[in-house]
Amino acid sequence: MGRPYVFVAVLCFGVLGTAPRTAIALTGTDWKAMDATSKGAYVAGVIEAWEVGGVDKFRKLVNCVVDRKITGKQLVATVDRYIASATATPPRQGQLDPMRSPMTFVMQAALTKTCE
Repeated sequence: MGRPYVFVAVLCFGVLGTAPRTAIALTGTDWKAMDATSKGAYVAGVIEAWEVGGVDKFRKLVNCVVDRKITGKQLVATVDRYIASATATPPRQGQLDPMRSPMTFVMQAALTKTCE
């Protein structure tokens, strides 16, 4: 009876040992390759996640989007403008690089600028 448990334990450790150790996130480079429908779905999903997540730092941004009745198309345009503006000059050290940073960070920066 002991052998099946050993096999399962070895199998689990083998699978867990091969699991990726880094998260995969969309970047600005990925964003630029997306079509408008995909971008709209992405921004809606991020706003929904921020709202459901209940994290205080995102609550202000979600409230801004809701209070100002910012549409999905407007969110996409805001992010597109932010990326275009931020990539016009190379990022300085410590500055967000929208082409390499996760899109949730890029969206947060773009909306923070918009909602000030």
